[in-house]
Amino acid sequence: MNPGSGAFPKKFRLLRRVEFRQVYEEGQRRSASVCTAFIRPNGLAETRLGITVPVRVGRAVLRNRIKRRVREVFRQNRETLVGGWDIVVNPR
Repeated sequence: MNPGSGAFPKKFRLLRRVEFRQVYEEGQRRSASVCTAFIRPNGLAETRLGITVPVRVGRAVLRNRIKRRVREVFRQNRETLVGGWDIVVNPR
């Protein structure tokens, strides 16, 4: 896949509940005013991203917009990230 393309293939995503659970339970937590991030080494060549937005943030339209924007930031900066991590972002 062309690194500059607009795609966000499945190999860069956390998709299954068990993958999210592993990051939450075994990973490290980092908090900021706008979000909390959980990170865990995954032993793979690429860094994968998972996003969870709680219902208290707002209605579905707002939550989906937040997820799209976080995915886009990750996609545009994927080249600069060190490989081998699973990241779960929880916007506030």
